[in-house]
Order: sequence, then structure tokens, then C-alpha cells
Amino acid sequence: MLLASVTVCVVFFYKLETQKDAYETMRMEESERVARIASLTSLLETLDATNSERETIAEHVLTEDGVVDLLALIETLGREQDVLLSTETLTIAPINARFEELVATISVEGRYESVMRTFELLTLLPYETRIQSANLQQTTNNWRGVFDIRILKFKSI
Repeated sequence: MLLASVTVCVVFFYKLETQKDAYETMRMEESERVARIASLTSLLETLDATNSERETIAEHVLTEDGVVDLLALIETLGREQDVLLSTETLTIAPINARFEELVATISVEGRYESVMRTFELLTLLPYETRIQSANLQQTTNNWRGVFDIRILKFKSI
């Protein structure tokens, strides 16, 4: 009888330890799940809080369907400044998985003031633009500027 009682107690304590280990594993998994949910909730709150800022930034990044409009805008700047403007080269330079740069070489010829004003307007395009190089030369009757510009662009998907 004592042996039976001891056996029952051993089996009971074994099952209790097994259940305790299973409970501990479940508690750890639940704790990790709660932490992941808290992290995701925090991320969603941050996304909501920064939505307007991200939209403002996105407005200054050229989209694939905005390239033609940008080139038309650049040509309009040339006409308004009364210069002969041409886009000599147009290429794409990758940056990362989401962005690339539109690299353009713009040639401008006209009066000095007009060429410089066109250069200034190129720096004020409504997109994230940087001037890679600028070359200005006096020709026989005019001035000629060659400007290499880089414009931040979303990659086409």
C-alpha cells in the first residue's frame, strides 16, 4: 500500500513538473506575443503620427509618371528665360530598393543673366535636386552653361 501511495505521489509530482514546464513555455510564448503586439502597436502609432511629414517628403520625390512633366517644366524654364535649353543626357542611377536618381545633363545658351537665372531655377525645382556639376563658358556672342543635375525619384515597381 505504501508502495502504491509513493508511486501515485511520484506520478503526480512528475505530471505536475511536466505541466509546470508546459505552463512556463506557454507563459514565455505569451510574453513574446504581447511584446510583438506592443511593438507593432507602437510602429502603427509612429506611422500615424508621421503620416503628414512622410506625405510632405514624398511630394518632393519624383514619381515615374512625373518625369515627362519635369522635362516639360525644365524646357518651360528655358523658354521663359529666353535661352536655348536642351537636355543632352538622361539616365537613371540606382540608390537603394526604393529610390533612384534621374541624372540629367542640361545645356543652356544665352545671355549671362539668363543662363545664371536658369541655373538658379534648376536648383529650385519642386523635387529633391542637387547639382552635380556646373560649367559656364563665354562663347562668341553668348554664354553657355552645362549643368549636371540629380533628382531623387521613386523606383518604378
